[in-house]
Amino acid sequence: MTATESFSTAAKPTAGADRRWLVLVIACLAQFMVVLDATVVNVALPSIQRGLHFSVSNLQWVVNAYTLVFGGFLLLGGRASDLLGRKRLFMVGTAVFILTSALYAVSEIEQVIITQFGRPVGAAVTTAGLKLKVPFIQEVNRIDKRILEWDGSPTDMPTEDKLYISVDLFARWRIKDPLQYFLRLRDERSAQSRLDDILGSETRNAVAKHQLIEIIRTTKDRLPLRDASLADANNVVGALVPIEKGREQVEEELFAAASQKVQVFGIELMDIRFKRIN
Repeated sequence: MTATESFSTAAKPTAGADRRWLVLVIACLAQFMVVLDATVVNVALPSIQRGLHFSVSNLQWVVNAYTLVFGGFLLLGGRASDLLGRKRLFMVGTAVFILTSALYAVSEIEQVIITQFGRPVGAAVTTAGLKLKVPFIQEVNRIDKRILEWDGSPTDMPTEDKLYISVDLFARWRIKDPLQYFLRLRDERSAQSRLDDILGSETRNAVAKHQLIEIIRTTKDRLPLRDASLADANNVVGALVPIEKGREQVEEELFAAASQKVQVFGIELMDIRFKRIN
């Protein structure tokens, strides 16, 4: 046996061992992806709970249902690879994965901002339908198109005549400029927080400029109800304190002031009303 043959014979076990390690690494990566795919639904559980109003106990059924379906598709994929061939099924699966990553649907109640590496690309998508994007690179950011609710917390504030009252407001708003909204606020939680600041501040200003009677009363020329037995009494009995504006006009002034400030965030204020004054 020559020296060359001896070196070749000794190298064979080393090459086989390297291939076995490579197979082990690929198998471990495949197992990791299987576990990752089986548990990825946990990331979406908070959104599922908010969107479907599920309780904590019902969320476990979501995890179980997803795991059963995922396991069923694993068995189906294994059997299909035996029948159709591993390479052919791999190519088909890759093509389907790329296609589904490039397609996205827009519903009637939402609008979409496409971002690429965190930056918006193009104009907002406001029409419903099936749309295309660059797979893996571009991301879909969904923004609500419906009229949304803002419900403030009761807050104590002084009136012009130095009386402290508790004011509770509610308002309706919508996203008019989705691109500006996305750049300035990103999500509804940030929008609600900014509305808390703006509407709360404007409410304090409006209340501080008017007396209590102006905020409570609505009709200027309202006549009090009188008992028939008091018809001959002095006219002062049962007279109402006159007002200049009334609650509705105060609400209009509040609406006008707040609308100007929320426009810079792409928000249109639809309505604002006093819900309770104590």
